[in-house]
Amino acid sequence: MTVSKKQFALKKIHSLLGIIPLGIFLAEHFIVNASVLFGIDKFEAIVHILESTPFIWVLEWVIIFIPLLIHGLLGVYFALQSKMNFQNYTNTSNIFFSIQRFSGLYLFVFLLYHIYSVKIHSILTGATFTDIIQAQFANPILFFLYFIFVIAASFHLMNGLYGFAINWGIARGERFQKIWQGITFLLFAGFSGFWFLVMLGFLGIVQF
Repeated sequence: MTVSKKQFALKKIHSLLGIIPLGIFLAEHFIVNASVLFGIDKFEAIVHILESTPFIWVLEWVIIFIPLLIHGLLGVYFALQSKMNFQNYTNTSNIFFSIQRFSGLYLFVFLLYHIYSVKIHSILTGATFTDIIQAQFANPILFFLYFIFVIAASFHLMNGLYGFAINWGIARGERFQKIWQGITFLLFAGFSGFWFLVMLGFLGIVQF
């Protein structure tokens, strides 16, 4: 396999893993966390059901951790190699490209912290996810870093969804691609806004 074909194949794998299964997992994670807006008890009940699922650790490794590691490492590899291209792409496309690259790097690092400080810390100490997250959000610096994380994750997913549709031949034609880009940008704004409400929900500030 030549270098160009190898690069092409790796980018296809990277793109696919970003949507399936990681994008689907993020949507599921969003729904679970959104339940906190209806009360802490509701959130903890759903988490208990998920954590009690037989062989949950196998599913987590197969669906989350391994794909995340591969997608993250490939993303870092491409980010370090790629450069902006003003000759073939618009300024907006290059700006989105840069944000996608830097948001991916931030997400990769912060996700490692999030997994350690919440998942692993809960296993080691017996503390509930709610207690850990509420303690983190009570710290203004961590709250801000999580807020940036939410914005970065929302943009990375939606811009990745836009690129995925183009790379896999789903969004064809310049007109449809512009419409699709507008849709994904609106999804990014809505996703970010609602995630912020979820963060406030863990602090008991917003409840439905």
